[in-house]
Amino acid sequence: MPAPVPEQIYPDVAAFGSLAAALRAVAERDGLDLDGVTTAHAPGWINVGARVAEADRIASVVMASEVRAFSSELWSKGVCLSRGATEDLEMTAALLAFWCGGASLAEVRERYPFMIVGELALAHERGTAVEVKWRLLLQSAPDLVRPAVEAAAGQPALRGLFPFLSHNTLRFSRCTGYPYSADVPHVEPTYGNRFRVVAPGGSLVVEGANARDAAAAVASGLPPGFPPAVAGTARDLA
Repeated sequence: MPAPVPEQIYPDVAAFGSLAAALRAVAERDGLDLDGVTTAHAPGWINVGARVAEADRIASVVMASEVRAFSSELWSKGVCLSRGATEDLEMTAALLAFWCGGASLAEVRERYPFMIVGELALAHERGTAVEVKWRLLLQSAPDLVRPAVEAAAGQPALRGLFPFLSHNTLRFSRCTGYPYSADVPHVEPTYGNRFRVVAPGGSLVVEGANARDAAAAVASGLPPGFPPAVAGTARDLA
């Protein structure tokens, strides 16, 4: 059975019975717009997570179990753009309201330096996530799948899609947010620098191909005029 909010660590939250209620109370007192904050699922306890959504922006926060810390995540269009933690409940409420009110990532980082904002997050905000993700993937891909990444990067039809790795499998998405689309073949490493290409439905397209041929098989399987990736999630595409 989940335990209630621990009063010894979070007396200010326990007084209101839930994190969401505590955030609403702080927001009302400080003149912040957090009317839409709701309790969000968090494992282990009850009433220790909260979430607020405004248009295409989501801010979520969960309380740490061993020490006092409010861990926040800022989302937009299926992408977690920033995360960080503070002990301050009032600051957390202000952060959530600031993000959902339309603040940029640069403004978030300047006002709340405990929030981490990475290069890819800034690229998502600028609309250059596909280009930056390819560059970062080319720099960091593990040896097992690196030849496939390099070969795929040379295919113009694939270079417009959002690439990502899942269990050393190279996948491509027509959207830059999660959940990603699942309508493009993917490339799996096998042995001896060889790869297989698997269709979205699970059928085998190519087995035992070198990296260049595997990437070409994925590209040639796309319909003419296959669109480049767009911001959002697979649900948006649907």
